Amino acid sequence: MGFFLGASFILAGLVALFFLLRQKTKHFHVDVTPMEMKVMGINIFPLFVFMMSLMTDGMRKKMVTKQNAPKPGKDAPRDRFDCTGESPYKTEEIKPGKIWQVSYDMENMSLTNKAAKDEAKAFGMDPTSEKYKKNCMQGAAQYGEKAVELVKKDLELAEFWYNKENITEEEVFKASKNPLKMFVVKLNSGSLLLYTPVRIREEVGFGTWIDSLGPVEWIVVGSSYHTLNIKAVAERYPDAKIVGSSAAEDKLNFTNALIRKNFDYVCTKEAELKAANYILEKEGVKLFCVDGDVACNSVLAIAHNIAIECDLIYGHHDGEGMFSFSKEKFREFKPENWGDRLFKYALISKPNSPHGFLATYRYQMMDPNSLGAMSYEQPLPDGSTCVTMANSLRKLLKLDFEFGLGDHINCQSREDFRKNIDAAWNWLDGKPLI
Repeated sequence: MGFFLGASFILAGLVALFFLLRQKTKHFHVDVTPMEMKVMGINIFPLFVFMMSLMTDGMRKKMVTKQNAPKPGKDAPRDRFDCTGESPYKTEEIKPGKIWQVSYDMENMSLTNKAAKDEAKAFGMDPTSEKYKKNCMQGAAQYGEKAVELVKKDLELAEFWYNKENITEEEVFKASKNPLKMFVVKLNSGSLLLYTPVRIREEVGFGTWIDSLGPVEWIVVGSSYHTLNIKAVAERYPDAKIVGSSAAEDKLNFTNALIRKNFDYVCTKEAELKAANYILEKEGVKLFCVDGDVACNSVLAIAHNIAIECDLIYGHHDGEGMFSFSKEKFREFKPENWGDRLFKYALISKPNSPHGFLATYRYQMMDPNSLGAMSYEQPLPDGSTCVTMANSLRKLLKLDFEFGLGDHINCQSREDFRKNIDAAWNWLDGKPLI
């Protein structure tokens, strides 16, 4: 007992020291639920923020890189083929002979893997938590009685799978799934560009299908959080030029995932992005790096007049749709979509998210006193990073394109695509983005 009391006093003292000594930062301009990490009832997350403030830029980046680096072959998510022997891919030709969308089904590790469960819990996704259940109920309330009644069943199902110690391979996709999309772009020269590539399985002929379309010459890492499959894809196409952010490059180098030890073009460096676009624009593609996006370092591609994004769109501007779910599809309230609904209610819907269009953690990642302090690139203490990102998104939304696609969304009209990004991000500086 004495040990625990002593430890509690030490933790309390360190937290107090944080508040006394931390550098002055501007109060975040959006009222968002603060991040918590409790030990013995004490929230020690402010202590982590303080520790990050003491590190040099290089030390912090090295630590964040080590923490976030993909670990190929170790606890990698299983896909539908691993579990059922069925193909995990569905392909759709978006623009004849030019752009293909590939939907890829992999397991939802936040239900099946302990480390992933712990990470999800840190972001407030714990189906056994009374706070989480309350948030989901509050989020569902604005969608009517049917939503409220259904969310009770959704929570029971979530808790059942979360508490199940051994989920068999046959049960993985009965529980839930984590769908991703990649895009195959045929360039004017006949070669291919892969945007946020997923795992390429030979067993179901997927690799053969890609090769039949043309030689892969470019790989675009659309977000610094979409790096798990880059090593295997780069090994399959060793001559392909890789484009991505500095954060993504460091993560992949940490696991020796890059044959040439670096990206061919680091798009967060203006000169290198310009050099890549000098080549790609002749091929019908232009890349756009979202400045100020210190969380995901999103890289958008305009390919044959179609916008392809990653990690920018969450909820839809109508207040009901989210990711690949339109308002109409959401209102179907299908039982199998329970996981998506709970994510929406807990993290995107009001009152849990300030505006009802963006996951809570995306606000926290832009806050220098919250998750932003623990990012590879930190938001500036004066709040100007938010203004930088807002102005960058305004430039993006003025680009010429017919309609939009994305890793987590279905095809959207130009108008809806622009309105969805505006709804999600106009809080950055409090002004419309379109």
